[in-house]
Amino acid sequence: MRTRTMRIAACVLAVAVAISLAGCSSGAKDGAPANLGDAVGTAKDNASIATCRTNRATLGQLLSTSASTAEGTPPTLAQLVAENKVICPSGGAYSLNAATGKVACSVHGE
Repeated sequence: MRTRTMRIAACVLAVAVAISLAGCSSGAKDGAPANLGDAVGTAKDNASIATCRTNRATLGQLLSTSASTAEGTPPTLAQLVAENKVICPSGGAYSLNAATGKVACSVHGE
């Protein structure tokens, strides 16, 4: 129990130090979050954007691979999304941009 408490305290301290070093204290600089809640929200948004970008790249690779190796009709983007349970963390929908051939998200774009 004591070890768990110490780990939690160490994590809280590490987050506090990281935030203060990033300029997220009460005297935040231009564009920097003014408080911990804003910093956490920004980190969550950045993580969602990165996850969505990775999902789009993965789906694009799956489309390319399946198109070149599939016997018969290759799977559609919708089939790949359903089979692989790929979702945008922000609730966006994935689609294929016919002009560029890239997978796009309704929230995060290409």
